[in-house]
Amino acid sequence: MKKDRQGLESHVLRYLARMDTNRPIDIDRTFIISFFLSDGTISVFEPEKRNSGIVHGKFIERSRLNKKDGGYYEAEDLFVGAVVNFRSHQFIITDADEYAKTYAENHKFPEADFERIMEVVATMVSDEKMTEEFTDQTEVGIEPFMEFLEMTCQEKLSQHALMVIARVYGVPLHPKITYDLVLRLSKEQLSKVDFDRYDELLLALNQALEDVDNGLLEPSEVYRVCIATKLPLKTDLLTSVIQQCPKTDGRVDCQKLVASLKSKEGTEENVDFIPTSKFAKPDKTASGWFGVTEGAHKGPVHAIRLTEFKEDLVKIRHEISLRKP
Repeated sequence: MKKDRQGLESHVLRYLARMDTNRPIDIDRTFIISFFLSDGTISVFEPEKRNSGIVHGKFIERSRLNKKDGGYYEAEDLFVGAVVNFRSHQFIITDADEYAKTYAENHKFPEADFERIMEVVATMVSDEKMTEEFTDQTEVGIEPFMEFLEMTCQEKLSQHALMVIARVYGVPLHPKITYDLVLRLSKEQLSKVDFDRYDELLLALNQALEDVDNGLLEPSEVYRVCIATKLPLKTDLLTSVIQQCPKTDGRVDCQKLVASLKSKEGTEENVDFIPTSKFAKPDKTASGWFGVTEGAHKGPVHAIRLTEFKEDLVKIRHEISLRKP
């Protein structure tokens, strides 16, 4: 498999794990497993947990780790629900960061291969079973749906495979993070503190321009100027506004951005509460990942689009039947 890296910087797949143990002192410990794609090495880190009495930090140094049945652990061996044994320490993987999930799906790892997963479901779940369990429902809650699949597929699908289905057919728990939404949230925050220094903000942005005529500035410079002028927006929200605003050749039109923030249009609408943890982080590479799914890509879901799921199963069953001799 082609290794994923930028220059000397290896891309990393990160997973949240717990020890596979019944020992009371170890049962609540959590670990971050990092798989480095450039060379196949793995490290295990234990985040700090207050008042636990356990020394946190590096648990297993970065190195290639052997599997019990021979060979080394590869990226495909790590998925949600997997039980792994690293140097006589047994772990159960309980979650993965967004990059790891997306990478596994894009590279069709067995437990993240959507087509393979849906073929398993299509052969195990009949229309009759679906109708009996979910009569005339277009959407169904995530928990009863997953319980139904687990019971019907008789452990032929891993937790990771079930998660992939939820990521494709899930109804998000929170609204999709769009530019329109973060802009309205930003204007609401600025209105609450009676912010009126828009001219000062635009002047500072213009002073940072290399070419005043086109009014375009790199997103990182826009962020720096907004922080320097003490624009009263939380860091995550400010980052999301800058990341998602319309751009020309990857750069921000400063005048349009300030005008959009200043405009009263849309401020009278009610905006749903969204935790700041759902917004983009300003510096993910430095802050690391500590078991919380980042970004607005494919976050928690509360329901499944059942009609679409059932229609796709019918198509897959038909495709399977055409392949039979």
